[in-house]
Amino acid sequence: MCLPLFPLLQNHNTASLKLVNQCDPKDNKTRHEISQTLFHKTKNNDTIFVENNSTFRLIRLSLEKKLGTTLVSRVQDLIPPIFNLKSVPDMISPSDQTHITALFRRFGCNERETQIYLKLLSLGPSSVQELAKALRSNRVTIHSAVEQLIEKGFCYESRKGKRRLLVAEKSDILHKLWHKQQHELEVAKKNINYVESLIQKLESSELGRPNVKLYEDVEGFRNMLHETLETKGEILVISYVHLLSEIVDPEYLEGYYEKRSKKGIHTRLIFPPCPFADKTEKKKDHYKMNIRYLPAEHEWKSGIFAWDNKISLLSYTAERLTCTIIENEDIAYFFREIMFEMMWDVAKGRD
Repeated sequence: MCLPLFPLLQNHNTASLKLVNQCDPKDNKTRHEISQTLFHKTKNNDTIFVENNSTFRLIRLSLEKKLGTTLVSRVQDLIPPIFNLKSVPDMISPSDQTHITALFRRFGCNERETQIYLKLLSLGPSSVQELAKALRSNRVTIHSAVEQLIEKGFCYESRKGKRRLLVAEKSDILHKLWHKQQHELEVAKKNINYVESLIQKLESSELGRPNVKLYEDVEGFRNMLHETLETKGEILVISYVHLLSEIVDPEYLEGYYEKRSKKGIHTRLIFPPCPFADKTEKKKDHYKMNIRYLPAEHEWKSGIFAWDNKISLLSYTAERLTCTIIENEDIAYFFREIMFEMMWDVAKGRD
């Protein structure tokens, strides 16, 4: 029985009449399916119309299963101008609700605020009292959440006589807020170098106090190596390189050398004679390295890396793999300009 559909459609624009005309006049089943899918009755026998895009997609899928894609394609062109939103049926799955909540969280909305926005979107302009009644919630709680939604741009106030009404922004508010965030990030990006320079002044004004960072285990060693790739100058290394290669993995260490070379970073290294040092020696020009060696009788289980104003002290003992990075201009200068250069003079290159 779809006769009630006709006066409903006639109350809207003439394009809606085309929806009925697309159907075979004798095809009451099709007409009934359209009526049941597009129009819903509340307990008070009020007709509910749906116009938002997410709900329409669900309606479209439902009609396609029942009526086939041909009619649905015609319905898709007719629905947007037909409907006048008063309420939205509960057609959102729990999974969809989770996606909605997760996205709104990125815009600073908690779960309750998201629920209030969706309910307000479905109800249309409403008072706090009406919204609280629909959600079966305390007016104070709703009022507080609504104030947050207004501040975040998801709804606004309107007046009808003396009544204060709340109105939800349309769904395109998500794109508007996203573009706003992108603009704010661009502005921040333009200022970040200046602000960073100001912060660095504060850091360096702490009476030369060293900044110390501790890494542990294999992953810690790799993190330290990754940090050195950010240098703009030369890297200085004293290391029992065979032990280091076994700790971080020989292929990983060679890959690090490759990355360092591609960045144009030159390195001076002091090694003891060992198999991995012999292998590295053959590619030292490609790696942009200058290598010298200490006498074979010297053995140790540690290493030192120096770059910029940092030095890293590494312990290669299996039970306590540690990497201590000290950032201090005076300490870095002492190691780079005095200690390393003295050892560099003692060490010998290969002919």
